[in-house]
Amino acid sequence: MNFANLSPLSVMAGIAALAGILYALQRLRIRFQEREVSTLIFWKEALNEAPVRTFTQRFRHFWAYLLILAICSLVWLAIAEPEWKNEAGSDFYVLLLDGSAGMARGDRFEQVVAELKADLERLPPSQRQVIWCGGEAKTLLNPGEHTLLLSKRLDNLVPEAVPASIERQLANVSATRRQKSDVQIRVYGDAPVRGEILEQLPNGVDVVRGSSEIESIAGNSGITALGVAEAASGEWGKVDVLFRIEGDDVYAPTVEEIEVQVNSQVLPSDQLALDSDGVTYRVADLPAEGGLLNLEITKADLLPLDNRAQIRLPNQQPIRVLLSNSLPAPMAMVLRADSAVELVTENPDVVVRAKGENLGGRVPALEFIAANLQDEAFVLGYQGESDAQAMLMAAMQQTGLGNIDITGLAEAAQRPIQVSAEQGDMWNFTLWRELLDSEYNFVQSRAFPLFISQSVRWLAGVERWYPYAAASQPLPAASTGVESHFVSDAGQLIDTLGADFIPNRAGELRRAGNSEPLIVSLLSRDSTTGAGQSALTEKGLGAFDLGVERNSLVWLLLLALIALLVEWWLYQKGRMP
Repeated sequence: MNFANLSPLSVMAGIAALAGILYALQRLRIRFQEREVSTLIFWKEALNEAPVRTFTQRFRHFWAYLLILAICSLVWLAIAEPEWKNEAGSDFYVLLLDGSAGMARGDRFEQVVAELKADLERLPPSQRQVIWCGGEAKTLLNPGEHTLLLSKRLDNLVPEAVPASIERQLANVSATRRQKSDVQIRVYGDAPVRGEILEQLPNGVDVVRGSSEIESIAGNSGITALGVAEAASGEWGKVDVLFRIEGDDVYAPTVEEIEVQVNSQVLPSDQLALDSDGVTYRVADLPAEGGLLNLEITKADLLPLDNRAQIRLPNQQPIRVLLSNSLPAPMAMVLRADSAVELVTENPDVVVRAKGENLGGRVPALEFIAANLQDEAFVLGYQGESDAQAMLMAAMQQTGLGNIDITGLAEAAQRPIQVSAEQGDMWNFTLWRELLDSEYNFVQSRAFPLFISQSVRWLAGVERWYPYAAASQPLPAASTGVESHFVSDAGQLIDTLGADFIPNRAGELRRAGNSEPLIVSLLSRDSTTGAGQSALTEKGLGAFDLGVERNSLVWLLLLALIALLVEWWLYQKGRMP
C-alpha cells in the first residue's frame, strides 16, 4: 500500500505525533475535586488546600484514549489517501488530448473527449496524467487529482486554429518520464504521428492511439496556403497574392464563393485568376500599402477553422533619397536601378553624401569619409540605449555587410578592415570614400548594389515583410529591411536567440514599437485534408482489468464520522469522561 499525498514515513510519524499529543492532553485535562466545609467562612482556605485542577496526574481512561486516537488517525490517513496496488502494475499513463484544428470537424472533439473520460475512470489516479495539446501544452489533470476537475477544466477549451502538435509533445513527455516505470502515451484525437518520431523515443515509452478512428474525413475544403510575392509585373509598390484551396472536390468552392477583401473592400471575383493546377489562385498587382487582406470561403463545410485566412501586405512606399553630386557616378547608377528608391532634391528620407557636407540636414545619412580620418572602414551610428555590440550584429545582417569580401578589401587597402558601432545623436553609416575607387574592386562586385540597397533601407527604417505567416511554421522574412521584434501577450519582448520565430497559433502577433501586428493563419494541409500519415495503432485498455477504484478518502472519513458518533453516544450515556 502506498499513499497519494504523503510518504509512508510521514504517515507513521504523524500517527505517532497524534498519540503523543493526545496522551499529553489526557493527562493535562482539568480535574475537579469536591471538598466539604463546615461553613462558608472557610471556603477560601479549602480552595487553597484543594486546587480546582491538577496538571499532571496519572494516565486514566485508556479505552477512551484509544477511541479518540482512532478518530484522529482515520482523519490523518484520509489526508494521506492510501492506495492499493492494481493489475495495471507500475506503468504510468499519459493521455494526450489533441486540441488542433482538425478536431473541430463536426462533433469529433466531443466524441474523443467522451472516450478519454471513459478510459480515465479505469486508470489509478496516481498513475495517469492528462495533457492538452493545442497552441500551447497545458496539464489538464495531474496524478492524484479527481476526475471531476477534468470536466471543469475542459469547459472553456475548444479546438484551436493550430496544426497538430502531438509529435512535439511526445518528445517533452519522454524527456520527463518517471524513473523505474514504463510510460504508455495514449493519443486521443486524429493527429498524425510519423514512424521516425516513434523510433526516436527511448525504451520504456509506448505510444498508442486511445481514441477510435474517424469514420470519414470527406466533406471539407479549406485554405492551405496564402502568401505574398513581388508583383510579376515588376511594378514597385505592387504585390501579387497567391492562395491554395484544397480538400473534397464535392465541397470545392466556386470563384463566387471565395471572398477577398483588402482593408474591408471586397475585390471583384474577376480579379481571382485560377492556375492550371486547379487549386491555386492569384490576385495580381495589389497596392503594397500595409493593408490587411482577408480571404474567406463562404461555402459551409465540416471544418470552419480553415475557411478563413488573413495576411498583412507589405508597405512598399518609395524611399526618398537625396544624392550629393560630389560622389562618383556609379553611386547614382546603383540608386536609380533600385525600384524602391526615388531620387529627390528636397524632403529626403535618406541622404547620401560626403562626410562634412550639410546636404539634406539632420536626416539618416550614408556618408563617405577619407580613410586617413577614420580608423574603421565601416562605422554604424545609431540613436537610443541599445548595446553597441548587439546593434552591430543586427546591422551586419540588415545592411549586407556580411556579403562583402572583407579579405579582398583588406588586401587592396593594405590595412585591416574593421567594423564598429557607436551611439550618437542621429542614424548614419560612414565608410571610406576610397572604397569607391576602381583598385578596390568593390563597386564592380555583385555585393555592392545589394549593400547600397540594404543600407538605404536600414537607414530609412524600412521593416522587413513576411511572404506568409502560418501557425507552427517559421516566419520567412524578406531579405531586406529592419528586423521585426515580437512581443508576448504579457508585453515582454520575445528573444528567439537567433532562430526563426515560430508562432504557435493563428491570430494577431504583436510587434514592438508602433508597427501593425502580424496576422498568422492556420494554413495546415494535414488539418484540412487529413492527408498526414500516422504510424499509431489503436489500443484499448481491455488487455488488463484495472478493477474498481477504491475511494479511500470517502471510506476513511465515513469511519471517522461513525467513531465520532459512537464517542458522543458513550459520552451521553456517561461511559466516557
